[in-house]
Amino acid sequence: MNVRVRPATTEDIDCMVKLLAHLCAVEKDFDFDREKLVIGLTMMISALEERIVLVAENGKALVGMVTGQMTISTAEGGLSAIIEDLVVAPGHRRKGIGSMLLKFVESWARGNGATRLQLLWDIDNATSDAFYAKAGWEKTNLLCRRKSLSSGKIKR
Repeated sequence: MNVRVRPATTEDIDCMVKLLAHLCAVEKDFDFDREKLVIGLTMMISALEERIVLVAENGKALVGMVTGQMTISTAEGGLSAIIEDLVVAPGHRRKGIGSMLLKFVESWARGNGATRLQLLWDIDNATSDAFYAKAGWEKTNLLCRRKSLSSGKIKR
């Protein structure tokens, strides 16, 4: 398999939405909403100064993607990077693509001064839990809560 990782472009959005549909299927907190995903991906790609959107390509087919965003951590006294999305197409899993994408986003974060990476995954997804543990990610004592501020209308 000849997989290469490259920055995503707006032309990749339809394929990335299809990849994210797989992620939404396993993450109980999120419903698949194509319009919101297109808007979010467009926002990420068009404002890359503190963000990264990468795709893994096998030939002309997109087989994986990862997004990362910088934030300021008071606990670190500096920058931290959040991995928002990491997904590999079902037929291409267990071939090192997810690990490759993680390494690229980690390199980007380090190169931009981040001292920590963090991410969330569905608590019932044992496959993801094992993947991140094998990749050296530590569990924390933190829990995540969320509160929707959306009125149902999508702001552009």
